[in-house]
Amino acid sequence: MQGVGSESDRVGRAPLTLALLCLLLLVTVAQRFDDDAIARQGSLLPSLVLRRPLQGFRLVTQAFVPNGHLADPLFAGAAIWSFGPPLEGVFGARRLLGFVLLAALASGAIALLYGYFHPTFRAQPAHGVGTLGVALTVAFGACFPEARLAGVGARPFTKVVVGLALVSVLLASQQTSPAAPVGALLFSAALARALDPRRTMLEAK
Repeated sequence: MQGVGSESDRVGRAPLTLALLCLLLLVTVAQRFDDDAIARQGSLLPSLVLRRPLQGFRLVTQAFVPNGHLADPLFAGAAIWSFGPPLEGVFGARRLLGFVLLAALASGAIALLYGYFHPTFRAQPAHGVGTLGVALTVAFGACFPEARLAGVGARPFTKVVVGLALVSVLLASQQTSPAAPVGALLFSAALARALDPRRTMLEAK
């Protein structure tokens, strides 16, 4: 990745990125031993949250539960590894954590609304760490539009990557709701720009 830093060094200097990678690895490995327990505790069931508002924490946790396909944590891990350090370098750990949680919340809210109006998905779990992958990829494209990735500009590159991820999500939509990654796509660019301290400083001038 041109102009954004070198691989293991970048991650070592980005503690939140490292923590997200460790969390992803931990949850993915745990899911291999007991898939039902992880999904039961963290996935978003619209019917459950609508009946019991105290279960609203699932709006966020759904973005940290793999959907059972290996491609899901692989995509999320690649996005965290590639885009986490430069975003954390600009945002700082606190702002990036805020972005991750707000992106998860927004995507969960979209999934909840989708489940409410779409009876098929009302009692169907919505979860997948690919949501975080989409959010970070879109955020990188919004905050580093001039960067080069594999010789291609960041914006077209991230659009292609997100497009492929969404196609994969739609293909698996019979098993899990596609609404959360779509929600991440809708909100992440605007959210990243709003949290970008460089933009705030420019506006202050």
